[in-house]
Amino acid sequence: MKKIVLDGRLTADPVIKETANGVMATFSIANNDTPTAEFYNIVAWNHNAKIAGEHLKKGMYVVLSGTFKKAKYVSNGTTKHSFEITADGYSFHSAEPFDKGGDE
Repeated sequence: MKKIVLDGRLTADPVIKETANGVMATFSIANNDTPTAEFYNIVAWNHNAKIAGEHLKKGMYVVLSGTFKKAKYVSNGTTKHSFEITADGYSFHSAEPFDKGGDE
């Protein structure tokens, strides 16, 4: 697995589930650093899942670190790739938009 650091805003509140492997949180973030937004699906487990459920909300800006692995699968005869990102740490901030500066 490889390490990754991502930042962006949550697209929805995290979904928390109890599984046989522990507590799991799933959520996605949108990163608008490029002309078109990039979306990342994130999974967090146990302690990190509980933190996500208690503190992360739609629209919040978050910086997270984690691991990712690339998966390959076939859909309708076409080979596709996906990334699984597992969060192992967060820094989260207000849901308020950033002040981009300018004259007001």
